[in-house]
Formats: sequence, C-alpha cells, structure tokens
Amino acid sequence: MKCLVVGLGSMGQAHLKSLISISEIKKIYLYDVNKKKLLKLKKKNNDKIEILDSLKKRNSYHLAIIATNSLERYKVLKSLIRFNNVKKILLEKFPFTKISEFKMFQNKKNYFTDNKIHINSWGFYLAKSLNLKIIPTEIIVKTSSKNFLSNLIHYADIFLYFNKKRKYSIDLSQLKKKKFNNTRKKYSEKRGKISLNSKTLKLEYLYDHKLKNIFEIFFANENKIFFQVKLNNYMKLELINRNKKYVDFPTASILTKKYFYETLRYKHSKIFSSPRILKFCEFFLKQINQMKIKNFYIT
Repeated sequence: MKCLVVGLGSMGQAHLKSLISISEIKKIYLYDVNKKKLLKLKKKNNDKIEILDSLKKRNSYHLAIIATNSLERYKVLKSLIRFNNVKKILLEKFPFTKISEFKMFQNKKNYFTDNKIHINSWGFYLAKSLNLKIIPTEIIVKTSSKNFLSNLIHYADIFLYFNKKRKYSIDLSQLKKKKFNNTRKKYSEKRGKISLNSKTLKLEYLYDHKLKNIFEIFFANENKIFFQVKLNNYMKLELINRNKKYVDFPTASILTKKYFYETLRYKHSKIFSSPRILKFCEFFLKQINQMKIKNFYIT
C-alpha cells in the first residue's frame, strides 16, 4: 500500500510520522521544493521513503496528504488528481486562498461529495467525542493563538456539528482594523472577535493574548455554562463538567492514523465533516473579501 505526503513543514512531518508507524503502508512518497529536507527525512526513515521530483508520475496512492501552504494547495491538488490515481486525499487547512479555487468543487459530483477528499479539522471529531447530554445554545471560544483566522475552521466545525443544517451568518464587525503577520511568510492575520449565529446557536470566537491555555471552550445553555474544554501547553485536554478529567488532544498525527484505518473500513468519514466545512470556508472567505484588504491570505 502506497501513500504520498506533499509539503514537509511541521504539519507534513507530523502526518509522515503517523504514516511511518502504520505497518500496512509499504512505501511513502514525499514531494517538497526543499530537497535538503527530503534527503534528511529519507536518511532517517530510509526503508519506507521515496522522494519524488514531480507529481506527474501517474502513480496510484491509497492516501495522499497535501500539507503545503494554502497559496500552493490548489495547483498541487489539480496536478495530483490529473496525473495520478488516488483513493483518498487529506488537505491541510485553510483549504484555498481564492473564491475561484472553490469552484472546482461546486459540481454535484466531485471529489468532496464522493468522500474522496477531506480537510484536516479536529472540530467535528472533538465535538462528537464529548457526547454532551445537553444541547448548547451558545459556545464561547477563547484562544491565545496568533493564527487566529486560520484556526477558526476547527471551532466552526464544532459549531456546525451542533447547529446541524440550520442557516447561519458570520459577523466580522468586531475584528480589529490592524493587519498582523502570520507565523508563515506571505500570510496575514487579524485579532478580535468573530461570531457565528443561527436561530438556535451562537458561537463567539475571541482572541485573548493573556490566556494561559492554548484555548478554552465554554458550552452554555440559556446563558448557563454546563461544560468546559481547555487545552494546556502539554497538549492535554482538560474536560470540566461536575468532575474534571484529562485526555490527549487529537493532534494531526493521531487523527491521521485513525483516518487511515477508517479509509480501509468505511466510504464515509466519521472523523471529518469535509463537504460542510468546505462550504463554511468559502462563505467565510467571501466575508473576508468584502473587507477589501490587499494581499490578504489565510493559511
């Protein structure tokens, strides 16, 4: 069984680490513009790794992971689909940087609706695993992450899980006017507050640089908080109801392994809600574009 990883930054290497540990995978192909990085990875894991100099090889892969930055992702995805036979594709977020790039997936029959492509967001998986007994009417998220916009996708995924298929709106009016640099070059960020609203559910997403945890999520019903989730700096989730317990955060390496075994058993993903989160990303990008900020890209 063969797999492919395109883009070997921190996220790509997290995916690679997970794939290397899977015995069913006999060969992992790598593609990145940084050849020195690829050679180091091959030297470290020589038995399973092959380096590609092009994606136009007409290979067959069980799973391909595209972990490039978002500006390159659309071009990479098109080449991958055109020249190769791929059973499943996993994209890092934010999926695309331009509205026109979403049009490739607006047809009724495509890779997303056929469950061949998924977006790596842990929100759906986390929301489902919480198994809340009370339906929230409000979700409040505080984060200290400087990648404020690019991480919204995870929390929007939680909102969409509890909101079901109800219509919703996005309010960006409380974002600060200042444009910040993202941790990745060429990409930008904002700070402040974003709200998602439907008739039955509201999400408030706030940046708080004083927050001691990476993020805190509060679930409320009729203004009364009944459940809390906190992620500490040791990548442990603290779940607080009447009691408190700690569980592992579903990192990319953990979800990648779960997703791989899921592709062997099911056609539809029980981990990722990709068609729904793709529509959200397109809708969100349209709202960002209305702000008319020059050279503003989310990764």
